[in-house]
Amino acid sequence: MAKAQVSDDRIIEEGRRIAEAGRKVHGWSLRAAIGTGRPDRLESVWTRWLETQGEGKVPENPEETGHTSIPSRISEALTETKRTMEAHLDGLVLSLVRVTTETYDGRYRDEFADLQRKRAEADEQLSAASSAVADADNKAEALEKERDQLVSDLAQVRESLAVLQANLSRTESERDKASTERDELAGRIDGERDAAQAAKGALAEARAHSAAMSNELRTARENLTAAAKLESDLRNEIADYEKQAVDLHARLTSASARASEAETQRTAQSQRAEAAEAATVRLEASIGTLTSRADKAEASLEELSTKLAAMTRRAERAEGAQDAAEKAMEALRGLIPQAAPMPALRKRTAKSESGNGAT
Repeated sequence: MAKAQVSDDRIIEEGRRIAEAGRKVHGWSLRAAIGTGRPDRLESVWTRWLETQGEGKVPENPEETGHTSIPSRISEALTETKRTMEAHLDGLVLSLVRVTTETYDGRYRDEFADLQRKRAEADEQLSAASSAVADADNKAEALEKERDQLVSDLAQVRESLAVLQANLSRTESERDKASTERDELAGRIDGERDAAQAAKGALAEARAHSAAMSNELRTARENLTAAAKLESDLRNEIADYEKQAVDLHARLTSASARASEAETQRTAQSQRAEAAEAATVRLEASIGTLTSRADKAEASLEELSTKLAAMTRRAERAEGAQDAAEKAMEALRGLIPQAAPMPALRKRTAKSESGNGAT
């Protein structure tokens, strides 16, 4: 995400405040006052605004035109006194200039050479600070883009995590439903088994009863001549019991078939429950992986924020070093004496200034 540029009105307002405070207005002082922006652009906006402003002229004070006559004798004495004072003052000025020149000439050269050296060092520091701030701005923009990308990735991971959690909840619900159906089938199987056991007991009882009837039949046949009517009744009773045995055998066969079918359904339900549990395990593993990725993305975002804060502090220290260099240069300028040089001294001063400008 690119930073919004500082408006021209804001730059002009801060430049006027710096000028009113008696400080020099340039790109780095504007950046220090605003807190952001490229120094070359800030200085360009301020320079264009100065060009649009006309430089006013200070009106000159009118000279008085009044005239008062002076007596000739007083005028001659005044003229002679003025000549004497001018000659004396010229001698004093020449002596003062000569002494000042001899005293401060060597000191001026040393201080000027030291000032040039410090200015060169300040220029190097300013260039290094400009490069550092430009690099810091570029790295800050890159880190902000990377942070935005990580935030977007984190949002997508969270959406995927929400979908997986919903799927997990649905799978758990299906698993609980399958478990309930399995329990119901187990109950039904147990009921059918009980019915089959009851049928088997009834069949065994009928068979035992049939065996007893057969014994009685043999006894009745031995006594056939004495109990023909009893034999006929017993045969009818045996026939009834045999019908009951056939019916009980059929019921037992049906119960066994139903028990087998219930056992098959229970096995299928168990397989479905096992598949649901395996899907649940896979979903939980996917959720753990996505959670780990989300944690790593958040840790990387915090690390990028820390780097951005460190780069901002480095830029602020560079600006503080540049302001200190400017203050040191202003203090050195204040140490240079502002005496009125003689023509020869003025000529040397002009040469030094031309050399300073070339530097």
